[in-house]
Amino acid sequence: ETLILSGPFQNILGYIIEPKTYLGYLISGLLCFNIGLTALEYVDGRLRLKERKLL
Repeated sequence: ETLILSGPFQNILGYIIEPKTYLGYLISGLLCFNIGLTALEYVDGRLRLKERKLL
């Protein structure tokens, strides 16, 4: 266990590395999708901040 990951993300690496069941695949897929969306929103927000500063 790592100290960095906590709460709902505590077992994400376990689900990704060893998705033993259909539920494991489903959960890992949903978590990856949510993390991907969050990352995209973060990057998009950063780019918009840069655009505002340039304008």
